[in-house]
Amino acid sequence: LHSPIPRRSIECMPVVHAIHRRGPTREMSVVLMLTAINIAGCLGNDVIHAVQLFHKPADQSAQLIISQEGLDVLRSHQGRFGIISAVGPTRTGKSTILGRAFMRGQNENAFEIGGGVTSHTGGVWISSKPIPLPSADGGVLPVFLVDTEGFHGIGGRTSRTYEANLFGLVTLMSSVLIFNTVFPVDASTINMLNRFASHAVSVLKELNLRNAPVSRRPPSLVWVVQNFNMYNLANSHMSVAQLHEALANETSLTSTSPAGLVATRLLGSSKGVRRGVLSSLFAFQTLHPVRRPHNDDEQLANLASASSDSLRADYLADAQALSALAARRVLPAHSCVNKPSDAIDRECAFTAYTGPSFARDLERWVALGHISVDEDAIHHAPNVTFLLDSYSSMLTKWTNSRCADIRSSLQRGLGQRNAKRGAKRSSEGGELTGLPPNIASRLNVKLSLLGKGAISHMVDRREFWALPGKVAVLTEELVEFEARLCVSSLEKAAATLGYNASNVLIFEKSASAADEIQRVLESKRRQHADAAAAKAKSVQTDNQEAERTAAAQAQQVQQVQQVQ
Repeated sequence: LHSPIPRRSIECMPVVHAIHRRGPTREMSVVLMLTAINIAGCLGNDVIHAVQLFHKPADQSAQLIISQEGLDVLRSHQGRFGIISAVGPTRTGKSTILGRAFMRGQNENAFEIGGGVTSHTGGVWISSKPIPLPSADGGVLPVFLVDTEGFHGIGGRTSRTYEANLFGLVTLMSSVLIFNTVFPVDASTINMLNRFASHAVSVLKELNLRNAPVSRRPPSLVWVVQNFNMYNLANSHMSVAQLHEALANETSLTSTSPAGLVATRLLGSSKGVRRGVLSSLFAFQTLHPVRRPHNDDEQLANLASASSDSLRADYLADAQALSALAARRVLPAHSCVNKPSDAIDRECAFTAYTGPSFARDLERWVALGHISVDEDAIHHAPNVTFLLDSYSSMLTKWTNSRCADIRSSLQRGLGQRNAKRGAKRSSEGGELTGLPPNIASRLNVKLSLLGKGAISHMVDRREFWALPGKVAVLTEELVEFEARLCVSSLEKAAATLGYNASNVLIFEKSASAADEIQRVLESKRRQHADAAAAKAKSVQTDNQEAERTAAAQAQQVQQVQQVQ
């Protein structure tokens, strides 16, 4: 452990770091073993790439198509192994989080990452080689990673039947299932998780009816919420565990308890995750927040070309924690022994699969476990998660643009002041001067207008009219967060010009945001009412003119008839 190790080797060992950070509660031999395995892979040409395991059928009501190349990956592995999979809505960062959490370094982009608004991953993909993770028995378990196509793709790229079978089979395969979404979580996301869990149970029932039952310990569910705003939790004095409990408990979200109210504000109001179906399907459930990978939207859209070194440290720390969490829950792919063949048993004794035996059973599951979903019976709600994510990106750009204008005003005012006084920049040394009160006052006025301007901008967006309550809450929280960052950037800009703006520039959150929204909406209503009245008057005038023209034409016709 103390020998010189190239940086690339260190980047390939996120799990070792996670275990080491936990202290001497695990045997040191596990750390040494993982270190040896990872160094051997990183120093060699041990490149991992994605191999397609399931193809999407042309008729999306048909069963998934197994890729023989993907099956060969499993067949070539002779020992025991585990599977960690990522599923969830499209464009939420499944491929990215798998790479940064489990394969940081040369393989971190093994699963291709798209930069557009449509799903880049099609079907189901598996890593060409397993990665080593510590197992519950103190050894090392090789683990395959599985990436999936996002649900509810733009343009109807996926059907509900296809999504139901994909989720069911991936759940059946996996020891740890990562359900990946983005902040803020909407009620439709919770309902989607419930619905897909029910579909997975239906796949299990179908296999039992077709004499191909599955007997295994239930997998673990890790609900990852990316782009999570940790300031919300900090301001609400809640832990992640308390937030998850509030979501998982149906009564919490409808009660007036502080935890329930805060969870409603953060993640949307609706019935919580139903304990029945999820508890029967998963042995363990937890919520894992992951912060934004980068502050720049262009970088976020092109993560495939970004190295981990360029990403935010707190994002990498969250990805690291996800890797450690999954390592603690992962089990070998297995089947129970001496138990009913159709049982999901939390504590059963089991026999681990080898690659060839698992591939053989997987083919049977795909062939016999297919279910059909009535497409017309399902409410095709808009992709709420995508709408809120795209709106938050737009709002971040808007606030950054306004902050840049305020910063330019500050630099221009202080620059002119320094020119008159012949002052030098602080970078050349010297004590900072207090920010002039008149400049501080003007900047604070501009900062206060950020909130009002954001509300006026918000009501012009289609997202607000589709999801007024959620977009209003998101606007209020996000503007406050971005305003704090803006104040920090203004303080730095002032310092470079020799002025101390600390504790002088303040963004005061409006205490009457709801009243401001009502004021803007009332103004919009009056504008629409005036426009409608003007249009009606114009139509009435046109009708009167048309009546006069018709009367004149009728009179002309009568005159012609008289002449005839």
